[in-house]
Amino acid sequence: MFTRAASCRATYCWAINANLAPMAIDAVHDSLMKQQRACAHLGSDFYELVLAALAQNYVDGGITRELLSGVSDRPVHDALPLRLLGGLHAIALSKVDAELSSQFPSTGGTPNGALQAVVLASMNRHKEALSQAVRHNVQTNEVGRSVVAMSIARWLPSIDTTTCRWFEVGASAGLNLNFPRFHAFTGTTELGDPGSVISFGPDWFAESPPHGASTECVELRGCDPFPIDVTNAEQQRKLLGFVWPDQAARLARLRHAIDIAIAHPPRVDRAEAGQWLESFDASPQHDGQATVVYHSIVWQYMSPESRQDFLRQLDLLGETSSLARPVVWARMEPAGDTADIRATVWTGGDKPRQVELGHVGYHGQNLHWSPRDLVEG
Repeated sequence: MFTRAASCRATYCWAINANLAPMAIDAVHDSLMKQQRACAHLGSDFYELVLAALAQNYVDGGITRELLSGVSDRPVHDALPLRLLGGLHAIALSKVDAELSSQFPSTGGTPNGALQAVVLASMNRHKEALSQAVRHNVQTNEVGRSVVAMSIARWLPSIDTTTCRWFEVGASAGLNLNFPRFHAFTGTTELGDPGSVISFGPDWFAESPPHGASTECVELRGCDPFPIDVTNAEQQRKLLGFVWPDQAARLARLRHAIDIAIAHPPRVDRAEAGQWLESFDASPQHDGQATVVYHSIVWQYMSPESRQDFLRQLDLLGETSSLARPVVWARMEPAGDTADIRATVWTGGDKPRQVELGHVGYHGQNLHWSPRDLVEG
């Protein structure tokens, strides 16, 4: 069994102790150390140790520096370490490198004291594939975040809607567009399909969304600049590769979500968010229906130009709203140690309503549902 105690006996255990960690030598090195701390905080001892090796190898001018230098001017913002780890994990999942796969829990391997040396040697062997991997955005399609979508659907009746059109930007493979096919029991109320193979228990909810009926999603559609086709085995591995290898429950949920998506294919258009919203009529079609434009952990990956285009299209969509046909921009985006859940609601008035719906862990855990209107200063 791989434990923190075992990791501290391995090479580079200095980096696990924050008090002994070196100062960042540049932005890329800083991103590696920050990602190491984040993985430790989120319970991945495996990646904590791997990232310690990558950070030291970067300082030493090794393969890590060769792969990551010059790729991004914003390595933290672009999650550059996760791009590299995702590519490495996908190689392990493909089992083309038996030595690497033998160290990854996700492939039935058992990490040991040779883990860091094996990882660095594998990176040298697969330099070309990893060089391509670090030039593509992270696409986790984290299934745990669907508890946020389920909770928003439960909140929508509070703005007098019975149905909604749900449009997700940055939808990746579109797995979370199937959120009505998932299930959650908060301890006080149930959401979604009680017969689903994907179910979230009360431990996911620090504060439950309200009891009652959820708004029915009569249309679910997404877009992504680089959508992933989960019917393709190689693209499946790419998606699975972005999940951390020692987090078995996350991997199991993702595999179940892929099975559901194969049985019930989500519609994901290849497009940037603003262009996509402009390309069709996304407005509510009748009284009692809302249009929801939603995203989770997407904003940081959009360019400033894409953000502005998207916001312009949202404002135009908001102009089609009325009290009986609201337009809602709902999002889950980083806010320090947790992600904020917020909504902007257009109902035909001069200014949209701004609502803070709660906060949640980055993988959907510890959802604290606490809606309150925000008053502009």
